[in-house]
Amino acid sequence: MIGEAIESVIAQTDQDWELIIVNDCSTDNTLEVAQSYAKKDQRIRVFSNEKNSKLPATLNHGFREAKGELWTWTSDDNLLLPTMLEEFVDYFDKHPEVGFVTSDLANIDINGKIISYDILPDNIQDKMPLNNCGGASFMYRSSIAKKIGEYREDLFLAEDYEYWMRL
Repeated sequence: MIGEAIESVIAQTDQDWELIIVNDCSTDNTLEVAQSYAKKDQRIRVFSNEKNSKLPATLNHGFREAKGELWTWTSDDNLLLPTMLEEFVDYFDKHPEVGFVTSDLANIDINGKIISYDILPDNIQDKMPLNNCGGASFMYRSSIAKKIGEYREDLFLAEDYEYWMRL
């Protein structure tokens, strides 16, 4: 599904992006697929971990390579709606005091059929300490990320929640 995930980035209405793919020792054809896209689009860069490092270390690897002012990350099983980046960037442009945004999302099955929705509460800033409700659709300012530091590599499976709390 890595190809579909990459295609969903390429199809964004906001075309000012960079895609950093960090292959964490996958055993399928992920690396080859990612490299084929990188050969066709200079905005895509591919790196590989020498050993399986798990998600927090892999995220840190990718963000050390990032050049943009706004950061997000996604996985090979996520698809971005075509206007996601545009809508997030527009929100940041209109709200310079905001450092982190997230949105509702749709859960899909293997065929792309929507099976459920995750709708965020209006007062997410109050709910976040009690529940990891950041979801898989988010963006944050790199300036803040650089101030708070990297993902904690000792918190595999809880790295995002702890990071959102620091953000």
